[in-house]
Amino acid sequence: MLSGALLKAEEKYQLNDVVVSASGFEQDLVDAPASISIITKEELEKKPIKDIGEAIGDIPGVDVTMNKTGTYDFSIRGFGSSYTLVLIDGKRQSVANGFYDNGFSGSESGYLPPLSMIERIEVIRGPASTLYGSDAVGGVINIITKKNPDKTEANIEFNTLLQQHSNHYGNAGGFNAYVATPLIEDTLSISARLKYYDKAASDL
Repeated sequence: MLSGALLKAEEKYQLNDVVVSASGFEQDLVDAPASISIITKEELEKKPIKDIGEAIGDIPGVDVTMNKTGTYDFSIRGFGSSYTLVLIDGKRQSVANGFYDNGFSGSESGYLPPLSMIERIEVIRGPASTLYGSDAVGGVINIITKKNPDKTEANIEFNTLLQQHSNHYGNAGGFNAYVATPLIEDTLSISARLKYYDKAASDL
């Protein structure tokens, strides 16, 4: 009886190892045509990390650096950040010189959701340009968010950029906020994300 229970538990666990990033549709991890690592929400809760950058940096073959503007650059297997595609729920994120954790960078926005919002992270190590294009030569990072949270979750972050020559380039600041709450358990929820960004005029 005990052996049968353990077998059923193992089968249930294996069925949960489903990925979508490698082929664009759901399939078992063992059948995926690429080298994939998965970080689950349970792992994110257990690890002593504060943001997505630290979580992804633990994966072999993935290099996460923070540049001088305080944004994250991701590279896979030696390919630069220009060849590592970042997706959120399968949707391409525009990026200019890296990502702020739960924020935005430069004139193009690159959003990274807070850890409390994430269901799992799928990382493809190796070329995925056939499916995703030339900016996925190094690999793909697909951040999959929770569809129906079991409790109300909220996050707010303030950003300030002070330029060394502020008279020429202009200082900047703003905030990013996220809130999600369940309406019908395991069926319906509502979430909202707000960004405010203000940059002083430049005289260049």
